[in-house]
Amino acid sequence: MKIKRREQTKKFYSWYKKHITAAIFTGLILGIITGLFLANRFEPVLAITSLIGSIYMNALNMMIFPLVFCSIVVGITSIGNAKTTGKITGGAMIFFLCTTALASLAGLIIPRLIHLGEGVKFEMATSDIQATEMTSILDTIKNLIPSNPVAAFANGNMLQVLVFAVIVGFTLIAIGEKGTALLKVIDSCNEVCLKVISTVMYFTPIGVFCTIVPVVEANGTETIISLATQLIILYVAFFGFALVIYGGSVKFLGKESPVMSPHLVIVLIHKSGLHPVQQPLCRLNSR
Repeated sequence: MKIKRREQTKKFYSWYKKHITAAIFTGLILGIITGLFLANRFEPVLAITSLIGSIYMNALNMMIFPLVFCSIVVGITSIGNAKTTGKITGGAMIFFLCTTALASLAGLIIPRLIHLGEGVKFEMATSDIQATEMTSILDTIKNLIPSNPVAAFANGNMLQVLVFAVIVGFTLIAIGEKGTALLKVIDSCNEVCLKVISTVMYFTPIGVFCTIVPVVEANGTETIISLATQLIILYVAFFGFALVIYGGSVKFLGKESPVMSPHLVIVLIHKSGLHPVQQPLCRLNSR
């Protein structure tokens, strides 16, 4: 009986992995329906979904900084040569800065051309986010090196965490075998982070459902329909940008056809989570 249950469980997980995108979309639709028709009539629905949504977001945020740190350190040390790593890092940074600049430019121009966000008033379910003061470029450069790495993790300073990870990675390459023990620990931590994140992702349909219900309840039908229009325009602009810029990069830098290129597919999957072009496009200019 136990063996049969294990086999059934494995089959279910295998099926769930293949259909998780459909499950997330279903959770989104059900969340919108619940927010529009049920949340304002039954107060416990709003309270429970807000609670579960907060737990889901906290569970995701819990492993982000350890995962980024461990992944970068393991990635740098896996190359095994500081000179080669430096060349790859330099080339990647130049490519990243160029594509980010183009994405930011597109994000500034496209909303103004199509008057994106005009007349839209969007209210968040909670308002516990505080704006931070803008710092100058010199201050940013000065603060690249964390005086306290633990504080960088605790305060959520991603830039300092990235720099600290790069420093640790190159240092481990420099000291060679003496750093093997620490590298094994970081590698194990990386595997733990990946496992925790992948486990949390199984609950994404529920998390999406519970996160969207308070937002829909707070804004109503008109705003949600308008927001859906903005999102459609956003993703049309994003995929157009990705196909032109990244497709061109695959063609001229990678010397291969961008049509069904695995490199372009990876870029599309990876970048669809968050890209600088989304930030200006998502900024709703209420007028």
